[in-house]
Amino acid sequence: MAPPLRILILEDVPADAELEIRELRAAGLEFTALQVETRDAFLAALEEFRPDVIISDYRLPTFDGVAALRLVLEKAPETPFIITTGSLDEETAVDCMKAGAWDYVLKDRLSRLPLAVRGALELATTRRERARADDALRRNQEDLAEAQRLAKLGSWRLHIPIDHVTWSDELCRIFGVDPDAFGGTYAAFLERVHPDDRASTGSSRRQVRPRR
Repeated sequence: MAPPLRILILEDVPADAELEIRELRAAGLEFTALQVETRDAFLAALEEFRPDVIISDYRLPTFDGVAALRLVLEKAPETPFIITTGSLDEETAVDCMKAGAWDYVLKDRLSRLPLAVRGALELATTRRERARADDALRRNQEDLAEAQRLAKLGSWRLHIPIDHVTWSDELCRIFGVDPDAFGGTYAAFLERVHPDDRASTGSSRRQVRPRR
């Protein structure tokens, strides 16, 4: 069973924080909440509480949501950050989203808060899975490059629909080709093929052309 969510609430009005907690519990979310209202307390919570989601008021007496967002982007950029406010014009809302906020909720429409939290959590999961997939692909590519380097072998791939050839770094090294200078076209590839082999290479290419 998954542990309860950890929700950090940056809010200087206890009654508003309680309303947010009530809406989330009424929607069936299981979580532990921590309310803070100062910069120092917020920073400490990022380090010690390690929230899964942050709900931040847009304006506080000595600290505000935008400043809090900057800290989160610096220290925990993968953490969903949702802004709540009593009033937020469209231009400011767009600015908050561009700055890195995941969503915003008006305080007179707190019934939307559970939906915003769930949506942010789903997006966070998608981003983590994508990051893991990208990392696995990068490691595989590094392993392949190392294997080719040790074996002194290269590889290439022909993308027939766009007539583009991709060479591995090791193949570029073997042929003495600068990867950045290699045009990547099939013609550029043929220039590196021995003249005696060009006819057979072209024949093989024609045989694998996709049917129209």
